[in-house]
Amino acid sequence: MKKILFCVEFYSPNVGGAEKHVQLLAEYFNKKNCKVEIATTYIKKRKDKINGIPINQFKIQGNSVKGYVGDTIKYQDFLINSDYDIIVFYAAQQWAFDLSLEVIEKIKSRKILIPCGFSKLNNLFYKPYFAILKKKINNFDKVICLSYTYQDYLFSKKYFKKKVSVVYNGAEDQFYKKAGFRKKYNIKKDEIFLLYLSNIKFMKGQDRFIKIISDIKNIKINAFIIYANNPNKFYLKYLKYKSKKINNLNSNIKINFMKNVSNKYKYSAFSECDYFINTSRIECSPLVMFETMAAGKTYLGTDVGNCKEIQTNLKYGFISDEDKQILHKLKKFIINKQHKKKIAQKKIYTYFKKNHDWKLLLKKYRNLITTS
Repeated sequence: MKKILFCVEFYSPNVGGAEKHVQLLAEYFNKKNCKVEIATTYIKKRKDKINGIPINQFKIQGNSVKGYVGDTIKYQDFLINSDYDIIVFYAAQQWAFDLSLEVIEKIKSRKILIPCGFSKLNNLFYKPYFAILKKKINNFDKVICLSYTYQDYLFSKKYFKKKVSVVYNGAEDQFYKKAGFRKKYNIKKDEIFLLYLSNIKFMKGQDRFIKIISDIKNIKINAFIIYANNPNKFYLKYLKYKSKKINNLNSNIKINFMKNVSNKYKYSAFSECDYFINTSRIECSPLVMFETMAAGKTYLGTDVGNCKEIQTNLKYGFISDEDKQILHKLKKFIINKQHKKKIAQKKIYTYFKKNHDWKLLLKKYRNLITTS
Protein backbone atom coordinates (compact mmCIF):
# COMPACT_ATOMS: atom_id res chain seq x y z
CA MET A 1 0.00 0.00 0.00
CA LYS A 2 1.53 3.29 -1.13
CA LYS A 3 1.49 6.27 1.20
CA ILE A 4 0.74 9.52 -0.66
CA LEU A 5 0.84 13.08 0.67
CA PHE A 6 -0.82 15.94 -1.22
CA CYS A 7 0.58 19.39 -0.34
CA VAL A 8 -1.73 22.29 -1.21
CA GLU A 9 -2.14 25.80 0.20
CA PHE A 10 -5.88 25.47 0.89
CA TYR A 11 -8.20 22.49 1.20
CA SER A 12 -11.81 21.73 2.08
CA PRO A 13 -13.85 23.33 3.61
CA ASN A 14 -12.22 26.10 1.56
CA VAL A 15 -13.82 26.31 -1.88
CA GLY A 16 -11.83 26.84 -5.07
CA GLY A 17 -10.38 25.13 -8.11
CA ALA A 18 -7.18 23.90 -6.43
CA GLU A 19 -9.10 22.64 -3.41
CA LYS A 20 -11.56 20.75 -5.60
CA HIS A 21 -8.87 19.25 -7.83
CA VAL A 22 -6.77 17.96 -4.93
CA GLN A 23 -9.80 16.60 -3.09
CA LEU A 24 -10.84 14.64 -6.18
CA LEU A 25 -7.35 13.19 -6.51
CA ALA A 26 -6.97 12.43 -2.80
CA GLU A 27 -10.32 10.69 -2.41
CA TYR A 28 -9.78 8.70 -5.61
CA PHE A 29 -6.37 7.39 -4.51
CA ASN A 30 -7.69 6.71 -1.00
CA LYS A 31 -10.12 4.22 -2.57
CA LYS A 32 -7.41 2.62 -4.72
CA ASN A 33 -5.42 0.81 -2.05
CA CYS A 34 -3.39 3.89 -1.13
CA LYS A 35 -3.02 5.60 2.23
CA VAL A 36 -3.57 9.30 1.54
CA GLU A 37 -2.98 12.40 3.66
CA ILE A 38 -3.16 16.16 3.08
CA ALA A 39 -0.80 18.96 4.18
CA THR A 40 -2.43 22.39 4.10
CA THR A 41 -3.12 25.69 5.88
CA TYR A 42 -4.66 25.46 9.35
CA ILE A 43 -8.36 26.20 9.74
CA LYS A 44 -9.81 26.07 13.24
CA LYS A 45 -13.21 24.67 12.19
CA ARG A 46 -11.72 21.84 10.11
CA LYS A 47 -11.92 18.27 11.40
CA ASP A 48 -8.85 16.02 11.67
CA LYS A 49 -10.19 13.89 8.83
CA ILE A 50 -12.31 14.74 5.79
CA ASN A 51 -14.02 11.78 4.12
CA GLY A 52 -11.58 9.46 5.84
CA ILE A 53 -8.43 11.38 4.80
CA PRO A 54 -6.17 12.74 7.60
CA ILE A 55 -5.41 16.47 7.37
CA ASN A 56 -2.01 17.74 8.54
CA GLN A 57 -2.51 21.44 9.29
CA PHE A 58 0.18 24.10 9.53
CA LYS A 59 -0.22 27.67 10.77
CA ILE A 60 1.70 29.20 7.87
CA GLN A 61 0.97 31.97 5.36
CA GLY A 62 2.85 33.54 2.46
CA ASN A 63 5.44 32.43 -0.08
CA SER A 64 9.17 32.81 -0.70
CA VAL A 65 8.79 36.17 -2.44
CA LYS A 66 6.34 37.86 -0.06
CA GLY A 67 7.84 36.17 2.99
CA TYR A 68 6.38 33.70 5.47
CA VAL A 69 4.46 33.93 8.71
CA GLY A 70 4.21 30.84 10.88
CA ASP A 71 5.94 27.62 11.83
CA THR A 72 7.93 27.02 8.65
CA ILE A 73 10.59 24.80 10.27
CA LYS A 74 7.90 22.44 11.56
CA TYR A 75 6.59 21.93 8.01
CA GLN A 76 10.04 21.39 6.52
CA ASP A 77 10.92 18.86 9.23
CA PHE A 78 7.60 17.13 8.54
CA LEU A 79 8.56 16.71 4.87
CA ILE A 80 12.14 15.63 5.59
CA ASN A 81 11.26 13.11 8.31
CA SER A 82 8.15 11.68 6.66
CA ASP A 83 7.84 8.12 5.38
CA TYR A 84 5.51 8.85 2.44
CA ASP A 85 6.25 6.94 -0.74
CA ILE A 86 5.05 9.86 -2.87
CA ILE A 87 4.57 13.57 -2.18
CA VAL A 88 2.50 15.56 -4.68
CA PHE A 89 2.92 19.35 -4.61
CA TYR A 90 -0.05 21.15 -6.11
CA ALA A 91 0.65 24.68 -7.40
CA ALA A 92 3.77 26.80 -7.02
CA GLN A 93 4.13 30.33 -5.58
CA GLN A 94 2.61 29.37 -2.22
CA TRP A 95 4.14 28.18 1.05
CA ALA A 96 3.28 24.46 0.81
CA PHE A 97 5.48 24.22 -2.29
CA ASP A 98 7.97 27.05 -1.81
CA LEU A 99 9.17 25.84 1.61
CA SER A 100 9.84 22.41 0.11
CA LEU A 101 12.26 23.91 -2.43
CA GLU A 102 14.60 24.96 0.37
CA VAL A 103 14.97 21.35 1.56
CA ILE A 104 14.04 19.44 -1.60
CA GLU A 105 17.32 17.48 -1.69
CA LYS A 106 16.62 16.13 1.82
CA ILE A 107 13.11 14.83 1.06
CA LYS A 108 13.41 11.07 0.51
CA SER A 109 9.96 10.48 -1.02
CA ARG A 110 9.28 10.45 -4.77
CA LYS A 111 8.28 14.02 -5.57
CA ILE A 112 5.69 15.11 -8.13
CA LEU A 113 4.92 18.70 -9.11
CA ILE A 114 1.64 19.91 -10.61
CA PRO A 115 2.59 23.58 -11.30
CA CYS A 116 -0.87 25.01 -12.08
CA GLY A 117 0.23 27.76 -14.40
CA PHE A 118 3.19 29.63 -12.84
CA SER A 119 0.99 32.75 -12.85
CA LYS A 120 3.90 35.00 -11.72
CA LEU A 121 6.36 33.73 -14.33
CA ASN A 122 6.57 37.11 -16.05
CA ASN A 123 6.44 39.16 -12.87
CA LEU A 124 9.70 41.05 -12.29
CA PHE A 125 9.60 40.42 -8.53
CA TYR A 126 9.50 36.66 -9.14
CA LYS A 127 12.51 36.56 -11.48
CA PRO A 128 14.89 35.24 -8.75
CA TYR A 129 12.22 32.72 -7.72
CA PHE A 130 12.07 31.14 -11.17
CA ALA A 131 15.85 31.29 -11.50
CA ILE A 132 16.00 29.02 -8.44
CA LEU A 133 13.22 26.80 -9.77
CA LYS A 134 15.12 26.26 -13.03
CA LYS A 135 17.89 24.63 -10.99
CA LYS A 136 15.65 22.82 -8.51
CA ILE A 137 13.02 21.41 -10.86
CA ASN A 138 15.08 18.32 -11.65
CA ASN A 139 14.83 17.21 -8.04
CA PHE A 140 11.28 16.20 -8.88
CA ASP A 141 10.57 12.79 -10.31
CA LYS A 142 7.65 13.97 -12.44
CA VAL A 143 6.04 17.21 -13.56
CA ILE A 144 2.37 17.11 -14.60
CA CYS A 145 0.86 20.12 -16.40
CA LEU A 146 -2.74 20.81 -17.39
CA SER A 147 -1.97 21.99 -20.93
CA TYR A 148 0.46 21.64 -23.83
CA THR A 149 0.35 25.35 -24.61
CA TYR A 150 0.42 27.28 -21.33
CA GLN A 151 3.54 28.87 -19.85
CA ASP A 152 4.10 26.34 -17.05
CA TYR A 153 4.39 23.54 -19.62
CA LEU A 154 6.75 25.57 -21.82
CA PHE A 155 8.93 26.47 -18.81
CA SER A 156 8.97 22.88 -17.51
CA LYS A 157 9.68 21.40 -20.94
CA LYS A 158 12.68 23.71 -21.29
CA TYR A 159 14.30 22.98 -17.91
CA PHE A 160 12.99 19.58 -16.75
CA LYS A 161 15.23 16.88 -18.18
CA LYS A 162 12.56 14.17 -18.18
CA LYS A 163 9.30 14.14 -20.13
CA VAL A 164 6.69 16.62 -18.91
CA SER A 165 3.32 14.86 -18.64
CA VAL A 166 0.01 16.53 -19.46
CA VAL A 167 -3.42 15.70 -18.07
CA TYR A 168 -6.13 18.14 -19.08
CA ASN A 169 -8.53 19.41 -16.47
CA GLY A 170 -12.09 18.17 -16.35
CA ALA A 171 -15.37 17.89 -14.50
CA GLU A 172 -17.55 15.27 -12.90
CA ASP A 173 -20.46 14.01 -14.97
CA GLN A 174 -23.05 15.67 -12.75
CA PHE A 175 -24.21 18.65 -14.80
CA TYR A 176 -26.12 17.34 -17.79
CA LYS A 177 -29.92 17.70 -17.97
CA LYS A 178 -30.43 18.71 -14.33
CA ALA A 179 -33.44 20.87 -13.47
CA GLY A 180 -34.55 23.06 -10.61
CA PHE A 181 -32.65 26.36 -10.71
CA ARG A 182 -34.88 28.18 -13.18
CA LYS A 183 -38.04 27.24 -11.31
CA LYS A 184 -36.66 28.04 -7.85
CA TYR A 185 -35.39 31.48 -8.88
CA ASN A 186 -38.27 32.33 -11.21
CA ILE A 187 -36.28 32.74 -14.41
CA LYS A 188 -38.78 33.40 -17.17
CA LYS A 189 -38.76 31.62 -20.53
CA ASP A 190 -38.19 34.84 -22.45
CA GLU A 191 -35.12 35.75 -20.36
CA ILE A 192 -31.56 34.83 -21.30
CA PHE A 193 -30.03 33.15 -18.24
CA LEU A 194 -26.32 34.05 -17.93
CA LEU A 195 -24.20 32.32 -15.31
CA TYR A 196 -20.96 33.37 -13.64
CA LEU A 197 -19.68 31.05 -10.90
CA SER A 198 -16.47 31.98 -9.13
CA ASN A 199 -15.17 33.32 -5.85
CA ILE A 200 -15.57 37.09 -5.88
CA LYS A 201 -12.14 38.66 -6.32
CA PHE A 202 -10.87 41.45 -8.55
CA MET A 203 -8.67 39.01 -10.49
CA LYS A 204 -11.75 36.87 -11.19
CA GLY A 205 -13.20 39.75 -13.20
CA GLN A 206 -16.83 40.02 -12.09
CA ASP A 207 -16.62 43.74 -12.87
CA ARG A 208 -15.89 42.91 -16.53
CA PHE A 209 -18.85 40.52 -16.61
CA ILE A 210 -21.17 43.27 -15.34
CA LYS A 211 -19.78 45.76 -17.88
CA ILE A 212 -20.48 43.33 -20.73
CA ILE A 213 -24.05 42.82 -19.56
CA SER A 214 -24.63 46.56 -19.24
CA ASP A 215 -24.01 47.00 -22.97
CA ILE A 216 -26.73 44.55 -24.04
CA LYS A 217 -29.82 46.32 -25.36
CA ASN A 218 -33.33 45.08 -26.16
CA ILE A 219 -32.72 41.60 -24.76
CA LYS A 220 -34.05 40.39 -21.42
CA ILE A 221 -31.10 39.23 -19.33
CA ASN A 222 -31.26 37.43 -15.99
CA ALA A 223 -27.69 37.02 -14.75
CA PHE A 224 -26.50 35.16 -11.66
CA ILE A 225 -23.13 35.66 -9.96
CA ILE A 226 -22.62 32.68 -7.64
CA TYR A 227 -19.72 32.64 -5.16
CA ALA A 228 -18.58 30.84 -2.00
CA ASN A 229 -15.89 33.04 -0.42
CA ASN A 230 -16.04 36.05 1.90
CA PRO A 231 -15.04 38.72 -0.62
CA ASN A 232 -13.49 42.12 -0.08
CA LYS A 233 -16.40 44.21 1.21
CA PHE A 234 -15.57 47.24 -0.91
CA TYR A 235 -15.29 45.23 -4.12
CA LEU A 236 -18.58 43.44 -3.42
CA LYS A 237 -20.32 46.75 -2.65
CA TYR A 238 -18.94 48.19 -5.87
CA LEU A 239 -20.25 45.24 -7.90
CA LYS A 240 -23.70 45.47 -6.32
CA TYR A 241 -23.79 49.24 -6.80
CA LYS A 242 -22.94 48.89 -10.50
CA SER A 243 -25.53 46.13 -10.90
CA LYS A 244 -28.28 48.19 -9.29
CA LYS A 245 -27.37 51.21 -11.40
CA ILE A 246 -27.59 49.10 -14.58
CA ASN A 247 -31.00 47.74 -13.58
CA ASN A 248 -32.27 51.27 -12.92
CA LEU A 249 -31.17 52.34 -16.40
CA ASN A 250 -32.33 49.19 -18.16
CA SER A 251 -35.19 47.19 -16.63
CA ASN A 252 -34.45 44.32 -19.03
CA ILE A 253 -31.30 43.49 -17.08
CA LYS A 254 -31.30 41.72 -13.71
CA ILE A 255 -28.05 40.82 -11.91
CA ASN A 256 -28.31 38.55 -8.86
CA PHE A 257 -25.65 37.71 -6.27
CA MET A 258 -25.87 34.33 -4.55
CA LYS A 259 -23.57 32.76 -1.95
CA ASN A 260 -23.05 29.08 -1.11
CA VAL A 261 -25.50 27.46 -3.49
CA SER A 262 -26.02 23.74 -2.80
CA ASN A 263 -24.64 21.21 -5.28
CA LYS A 264 -28.17 20.43 -6.45
CA TYR A 265 -28.74 24.00 -7.58
CA LYS A 266 -25.16 24.46 -8.77
CA TYR A 267 -25.55 21.52 -11.14
CA SER A 268 -28.95 22.69 -12.40
CA ALA A 269 -27.66 26.28 -12.79
CA PHE A 270 -25.04 25.02 -15.24
CA SER A 271 -27.54 22.72 -16.93
CA GLU A 272 -30.28 25.34 -17.31
CA CYS A 273 -28.22 28.45 -18.10
CA ASP A 274 -28.14 29.70 -21.67
CA TYR A 275 -24.48 30.79 -21.58
CA PHE A 276 -21.64 30.69 -19.07
CA ILE A 277 -19.42 33.79 -19.04
CA ASN A 278 -15.96 33.88 -17.45
CA THR A 279 -14.11 37.19 -17.61
CA SER A 280 -11.34 36.25 -15.18
CA ARG A 281 -8.03 38.09 -15.42
CA ILE A 282 -5.97 35.04 -14.49
CA GLU A 283 -6.50 31.28 -14.67
CA CYS A 284 -4.53 28.15 -15.43
CA SER A 285 -7.28 25.79 -16.55
CA PRO A 286 -10.58 26.85 -14.94
CA LEU A 287 -12.81 24.03 -13.71
CA VAL A 288 -15.92 26.05 -14.58
CA MET A 289 -15.05 25.78 -18.27
CA PHE A 290 -15.21 21.99 -18.04
CA GLU A 291 -18.31 22.06 -15.86
CA THR A 292 -19.99 24.17 -18.56
CA MET A 293 -18.92 21.56 -21.09
CA ALA A 294 -20.28 18.78 -18.86
CA ALA A 295 -23.64 20.59 -18.90
CA GLY A 296 -23.55 20.77 -22.70
CA LYS A 297 -23.62 24.55 -22.63
CA THR A 298 -21.73 27.32 -24.43
CA TYR A 299 -18.77 28.99 -22.70
CA LEU A 300 -17.52 32.50 -23.47
CA GLY A 301 -14.49 33.91 -21.69
CA THR A 302 -11.20 35.73 -21.57
CA ASP A 303 -7.99 34.39 -23.08
CA VAL A 304 -6.41 33.06 -19.89
CA GLY A 305 -4.61 29.80 -19.18
CA ASN A 306 -5.42 27.11 -21.72
CA CYS A 307 -8.98 28.30 -22.43
CA LYS A 308 -8.28 29.06 -26.09
CA GLU A 309 -6.62 25.65 -26.58
CA ILE A 310 -9.65 23.83 -25.16
CA GLN A 311 -12.32 25.89 -26.92
CA THR A 312 -10.46 25.68 -30.25
CA ASN A 313 -10.50 21.89 -29.97
CA LEU A 314 -14.18 21.92 -28.97
CA LYS A 315 -15.20 24.29 -31.82
CA TYR A 316 -18.03 25.89 -29.85
CA GLY A 317 -17.87 28.78 -27.42
CA PHE A 318 -15.64 31.84 -27.76
CA ILE A 319 -12.40 33.15 -26.22
CA SER A 320 -11.05 36.71 -26.44
CA ASP A 321 -9.19 39.22 -24.29
CA GLU A 322 -11.44 42.00 -25.59
CA ASP A 323 -14.66 42.51 -23.64
CA LYS A 324 -16.27 44.09 -26.69
CA GLN A 325 -15.59 40.99 -28.75
CA ILE A 326 -17.10 38.76 -26.05
CA LEU A 327 -20.14 41.06 -26.00
CA HIS A 328 -20.43 40.97 -29.80
CA LYS A 329 -20.18 37.18 -29.89
CA LEU A 330 -22.68 36.74 -27.05
CA LYS A 331 -25.24 38.92 -28.82
CA LYS A 332 -24.65 36.99 -32.04
CA PHE A 333 -25.18 33.68 -30.23
CA ILE A 334 -28.40 34.98 -28.66
CA ILE A 335 -29.78 36.32 -31.95
CA ASN A 336 -28.92 33.00 -33.68
CA LYS A 337 -30.50 31.12 -30.75
CA GLN A 338 -27.46 28.93 -30.13
CA HIS A 339 -28.83 28.26 -26.63
CA LYS A 340 -31.82 26.51 -28.22
CA LYS A 341 -29.81 24.15 -30.43
CA LYS A 342 -30.08 20.69 -28.85
CA ILE A 343 -27.67 19.13 -31.37
CA ALA A 344 -24.92 21.57 -30.36
CA GLN A 345 -25.54 20.82 -26.67
CA LYS A 346 -25.29 17.10 -27.29
CA LYS A 347 -22.04 17.50 -29.23
CA ILE A 348 -20.49 19.59 -26.44
CA TYR A 349 -21.49 16.99 -23.85
CA THR A 350 -20.21 14.12 -26.01
CA TYR A 351 -16.86 15.91 -26.42
CA PHE A 352 -16.69 16.31 -22.63
CA LYS A 353 -17.39 12.60 -22.04
CA LYS A 354 -14.67 11.61 -24.47
CA ASN A 355 -11.97 14.01 -23.28
CA HIS A 356 -12.66 15.66 -19.92
CA ASP A 357 -14.70 13.34 -17.70
CA TRP A 358 -12.91 12.94 -14.35
CA LYS A 359 -13.41 9.18 -14.54
CA LEU A 360 -10.98 9.14 -17.46
CA LEU A 361 -8.59 11.74 -16.06
CA LEU A 362 -8.22 10.07 -12.65
CA LYS A 363 -7.03 6.87 -14.33
CA LYS A 364 -4.36 8.89 -16.12
CA TYR A 365 -3.27 10.44 -12.80
CA ARG A 366 -3.13 6.98 -11.25
CA ASN A 367 -0.76 5.75 -13.94
CA LEU A 368 1.46 8.82 -13.64
CA ILE A 369 1.56 9.14 -9.85
CA THR A 370 1.80 5.51 -8.70
CA THR A 371 4.16 4.20 -11.38
CA SER A 372 7.87 4.96 -11.53
